[in-house]
Amino acid sequence: MALLEKYEHSEPPENTDVIVYDGYFMLHQMKDVPLSFGKISKKVLQKICANTAKIIYIVFDRYIFPSIKDTEHKLRGMEQANFHIEGPDQVRKKDFSLELKNVNFKEALVQFLIENWEEDYMWPYIKDKTVYVSADTCFRFIVE
Repeated sequence: MALLEKYEHSEPPENTDVIVYDGYFMLHQMKDVPLSFGKISKKVLQKICANTAKIIYIVFDRYIFPSIKDTEHKLRGMEQANFHIEGPDQVRKKDFSLELKNVNFKEALVQFLIENWEEDYMWPYIKDKTVYVSADTCFRFIVE
């Protein structure tokens, strides 16, 4: 690989037409996580739309139980406690990174993002872009 990289020469593209984000990686890397789920949703949408790409994919992987990843999840302390997000004003628990170890929390958060991004007050962040969210199924957000 090092030999191949030695001869590689590439330049960043002049224009970016499509961007693909790893959704859970973004959530794990988020700094200054807002207290309410509505503000978390807004921050994620603003972050993924803050570029020149017209098409944006945010992909949330999922491991169906039983999975080959179950042992790894147990070693990392992953939980499966029930969780439901009532609305945008609901305040998150103090340790967001700990909550991200709960499979049910992660799925509830993704479902909330999908539902929240459908609201008309989120349209100004999407603008002229097409945003795809891949979770259990694929959702498309466009402002018409």
